[in-house]
Amino acid sequence: MSGAQLILLSLGLSVGLAAAGLALLGRWERRLGDPALRERLWGALLYVSVLPALLVPLSLLLPAPVVVVPGLAGGAALSVDAVPAAGAGPGLSPDTAVLGGLVLAAALSFLRATDLGRRAIALHRLATGARDAGPDVVRKISVAAGRLGARVPSVCCSDAIPTPLLTGFFRPLLLLPETVAGPAAEAICAHELAHLRRGDHRTVWIEEALLILCAANPLLPWIRARRAAAREEACDALALSGASDTARRLYARALVEAIRKTPSSPVPALTFTSAKRSFAMLRLKAILEPAPPAEPRLRRTALIAAGFATAAAASASIAVAAQREPVVTTAQEAAAAEADRTIRNPDWARHPMPAYPAAALDAGVNAGSGQVRCMAQPDGRLSSCSVLSETPGGLGFGAAAVQAAGNARLAAHQLAEVREPTPVVFTVRFRIAG
Repeated sequence: MSGAQLILLSLGLSVGLAAAGLALLGRWERRLGDPALRERLWGALLYVSVLPALLVPLSLLLPAPVVVVPGLAGGAALSVDAVPAAGAGPGLSPDTAVLGGLVLAAALSFLRATDLGRRAIALHRLATGARDAGPDVVRKISVAAGRLGARVPSVCCSDAIPTPLLTGFFRPLLLLPETVAGPAAEAICAHELAHLRRGDHRTVWIEEALLILCAANPLLPWIRARRAAAREEACDALALSGASDTARRLYARALVEAIRKTPSSPVPALTFTSAKRSFAMLRLKAILEPAPPAEPRLRRTALIAAGFATAAAASASIAVAAQREPVVTTAQEAAAAEADRTIRNPDWARHPMPAYPAAALDAGVNAGSGQVRCMAQPDGRLSSCSVLSETPGGLGFGAAAVQAAGNARLAAHQLAEVREPTPVVFTVRFRIAG
């Protein structure tokens, strides 16, 4: 298959993996209970679904396999006449269909990237237009962060947001509304700090990048939405750890109020209402009736299942990449290409220092030579050496030349030619001074 066909096939494999995972995990999700475990499983499905779209294009960066076929007698060229299939009429050729599919996939990726850029600009304007929070607010956030085991972020206030917002990949920033007070507000801030403890402020950007890369897969946004819903439930559980029923009801009421105020086009950041509204009822139920943590046995089983799914996706991706169309060449062309690459009479940073063969000394021969072929490595070392010829024969000059090559090194100026293992042919000469 051509590279374009392989990329299109990898996208189809991505869709197939996503569909299978949605059907399986969607059926068993609520039986798992623990939102932290469900979030990890949805995340694993997202990464597994994208794996073929990553591995197959990366495999195209490697050299294509080469198939050497025997040349025809007299050096005649091998040719095949294309005969149209019987009954084939004008229509859409396979190559045109593949090209159209790739153009559509690229267009979808461009549109998603453009949308992300627009939302990122809006987020940047929010962050730059905010003011530093007062010392009392920063102190409360620091206390809450210490209780949750999270780092203390930069804290700013803005009148342009209705609910706290966490952003920043390397330097987390917590944006708060101008008016934030009361137990419910403190619990909402704790929710954002729970995101920070889990590293979700980085995960959200990684997800955006994956959705741009694989925008042609229509199931990935749904998988991401399910993961976001489980993520919000997991952060609710952390923020409400040890809370009373009254505090949980206040928290649920604050969530309903925040959902009403959430803008229709959210910025790419973590807010109190990051999940889609369609999951709000399930989240409210989890707030008022929290699920117990998953048992260790269930966690191990889920981890093993995710490992098997990853291995299966990687194997399928490798199998697709193996369908790459090889480069066909004749034996004569292959030999000519290797001859063009071969370095002859190289310059040395460390010359071969051979030992005179004992058999030649015993025979009274005071001169000889051995021609050697080696593979030069990018660091100048020589490996896989073999004897091409020796003069006189049968006295060990070739073997001594091979042994001497083991300590030799190519000169630095020739290493620019050696970006991959390259054939080197040279002659080692022996002589006894006398």
